Amino acid sequence: MTVLTTKKNYGDTNFLTGMRAIAILLVFLIHSGGGGLRDFGVWGNFLVDCGKYGVQVFFVISGYTIFSQFFQEKYSLKKFLLVRVTRLSLPYFPLLIVLFLYAQAGGTQLTGWATTINGGTIDAVNLLAHLTYLSPYNLRWQNTIIGIEWTLGIEAFFYVAIGLLINAGWVRARARPMAFFGALAVIVLCLHLVAAKSLSLDPHFVHWLPFGYSMMFYLGTLAFVVRRHLKAKYPDGSPTARTFYLGTIAAVMLVFLAMLTTSTFTTLNGRIPEMFFVVATFGVIVAYREGSSTGVLGSRPLLFMGTISFSFYLLHYLVILFAPNPTNSVPANFLVQLLVSIAVSVVWYEIFEKRLYLRAKATIKRAA
Repeated sequence: MTVLTTKKNYGDTNFLTGMRAIAILLVFLIHSGGGGLRDFGVWGNFLVDCGKYGVQVFFVISGYTIFSQFFQEKYSLKKFLLVRVTRLSLPYFPLLIVLFLYAQAGGTQLTGWATTINGGTIDAVNLLAHLTYLSPYNLRWQNTIIGIEWTLGIEAFFYVAIGLLINAGWVRARARPMAFFGALAVIVLCLHLVAAKSLSLDPHFVHWLPFGYSMMFYLGTLAFVVRRHLKAKYPDGSPTARTFYLGTIAAVMLVFLAMLTTSTFTTLNGRIPEMFFVVATFGVIVAYREGSSTGVLGSRPLLFMGTISFSFYLLHYLVILFAPNPTNSVPANFLVQLLVSIAVSVVWYEIFEKRLYLRAKATIKRAA
């Protein structure tokens, strides 16, 4: 087994894998403490704090993937749900069960959330809630076993919700259904915010519920529709699309600099920078030039990291917890933790994603 075995070619969506790599590196940056960047003051703290929005980048990409599998690969609802849930579960469940058994055997509680939320007790009901992706709906279950699994319940929720809307014929990759879908996403988001405020819900409970992320998944689906339209209208690429892409990048950089030099980053409890990353992801997906297997997002290092990104996401937090300070140098600690996370993620990817998942996916496609 070599690292080259993890390199895939995804055709004209290689750039999505590159974007996944950037998103997972952002997540690692915030969880690892920034590797010394916080010592550089406002600018360093700003860059590290941006890491928390890597998850939102993943959500937008997931919205794109949902529509791609329904409207490009022509999945049925049954095939889609089986493929997506299997994709989440095969790498996730073994780790979940091992950590649960470790805690039951008297091992150290790995995530502080379990202690903060329910006194460190992880019972069988909690495990079952995780295994059924229901853990986001009870504060005592949320994020209490691995420490990063809150996003997986959100992914599962939108797989089911959007899948059912498509299967019912209410959502299609066309203008009017997309307008309806957008309005529905806005309504869900508004109701979520109003309920959270009026009921004085715990901030962590609110943050880990799926409803507040409806617009992110919607923008991912919309990006698929717009990108497909541009591809149909300009199959060889167009000056308009390229200009839009370059304009998007320029606008992203300008807003990024504006956020860096003002107090915008903390405005509205982080909503403005969050939406900046979400809209930037949407813009790049729509406008990135067709057939991009080169350039930054199609580069071999990013394709490698993007390919192992899910295994990396599941394991990196545990690596950081088990080896918080392997050396006396903060940057060296950061590098060691990154390299160890990559190494264990490659092994996990090879076993649970490349071998087991790809075989399971092939079986599902034949049967469904």
